[in-house]
Amino acid sequence: MTFLQQVFKGKNEWWRYVLGLLVILLGWQLFGIIPLVVVAVTHAQDLSDFQRAAADNFSTLGIDNNLYLFSVLLMFAIGLLSIVWVVRFIHKRSFTSLITSRKKIDWKRFAFAFGLWFLFSTTMIFVDYFSDPEAFIWNFKPVPFMFLLLVSFVVMPLQTSFEEVLFRGYLMQGLG
Repeated sequence: MTFLQQVFKGKNEWWRYVLGLLVILLGWQLFGIIPLVVVAVTHAQDLSDFQRAAADNFSTLGIDNNLYLFSVLLMFAIGLLSIVWVVRFIHKRSFTSLITSRKKIDWKRFAFAFGLWFLFSTTMIFVDYFSDPEAFIWNFKPVPFMFLLLVSFVVMPLQTSFEEVLFRGYLMQGLG
């Protein structure tokens, strides 16, 4: 069975995709924004300060950049959970069916692709550094770095997975 034939599994009437997309959008955009709003409320001095900051995506509140990134990326993690829920309970399918036509995800292929991209990215950073070292400033702070590293390896993959699964999995199969 090919990947696009996965659409024939489960319940796939058009209204299920409309309902599913509404649920995903609610989870992603409405419930997903709650962590950022909580962080912003704790940093705002009053309601008018919060409202002014909301117009600038809360960038004027002095929120730590790593905490801000984490709060924004949590929105996509909640969106991914929404997709899992929609596929499982509205379409009566497995989440894996959005990713692959195989019975389970091939983690070796995933690790190979990740490793290849990591090697390419790292190589390009070194090439850039050695071709123009003055463009780099050493600014290592262990605690913020470790938090950013954790966000980068745990939460950011959830954001990219959400986008890929939504657009290349769920919507593509809904249009197929």
